[in-house]
Amino acid sequence: MRTDQNRKSYITAAGARLNCVLSVGAAAQEASDAVPSSTAESSRVVAAQIEPDLERFVDQQPRLPDQAQHILVRVTPAPRTGIVWIDVDAGYLPKAAGVFGEDSGEAVRAVENEGYALIGDSVRFKYIKVRIGGRDLNQIYPPEHLRKHPAI
Repeated sequence: MRTDQNRKSYITAAGARLNCVLSVGAAAQEASDAVPSSTAESSRVVAAQIEPDLERFVDQQPRLPDQAQHILVRVTPAPRTGIVWIDVDAGYLPKAAGVFGEDSGEAVRAVENEGYALIGDSVRFKYIKVRIGGRDLNQIYPPEHLRKHPAI
């Protein structure tokens, strides 16, 4: 008799745990369904909508010394990875800059923030990254520890 009670208690507890796990997943999915997932088609539409605005934003930014006057901007969403790439042409980097300075960092962050503001809740994505001349900032200016001890 005692074994039957333990067995029923065990089954009831396991069922309650399973119910909690499944309901939490469903609640999380319901909240994120308000923003549509990024598909190839929706990504192209979003890119076409925000690219001209980003181009205007970059053109209106104050120029750093040795920075090009007109800079091309292209938005390239990657639906598989969830990354929205903002590609600015190589003229965005000041020519004489040997290191990535605070002014350059603020300018890049401003472009990223403008991208977040323009996309808003129109499509779901993980994050936005800026590339300059087709290269990530870590490729252009590697972190200090990689400069001292490069990978073999």
